[in-house]
Amino acid sequence: SITSGRIESAYKKGVEPYLSGYMGRVFEDMCRDYLLFRCENLPIDIGDIGQWWGNDPVEKRQVQIDIVITSTDGKSAIFGECKYKNELMDIDVFDELEYESKLVSGINNRFYYLFSKTGFTERLKAKAIENGAKLVTLGDLYV
Repeated sequence: SITSGRIESAYKKGVEPYLSGYMGRVFEDMCRDYLLFRCENLPIDIGDIGQWWGNDPVEKRQVQIDIVITSTDGKSAIFGECKYKNELMDIDVFDELEYESKLVSGINNRFYYLFSKTGFTERLKAKAIENGAKLVTLGDLYV
């Protein structure tokens, strides 16, 4: 399609439907890089960093946390959720991250970072202030 000049058609059928899925993974990488290289005042000394996969024994489902950074002593951790969506992130995302972080054993101190392409609702902003969670937009990643 591209070589025959049908660029718009190729984009509409072959790129656009998959762009958000692809960019979601890229956005997660950008958020991890922000925490590792750009964020100077992390609440812990970085030990390990990655994703976390586990099981929720109550809801009987698999759980995935986008970013988990454990401290050098393994007793504290940063938990991050990354959403590359066109709507504002709401309070339910924080509630779910907070719940899922408690499934990670051995962590005494939990810190939360929420990353959103488009921003956050006022309800989430208020809850983040109450709980000391950090809210980071796409624009903040490159300031």
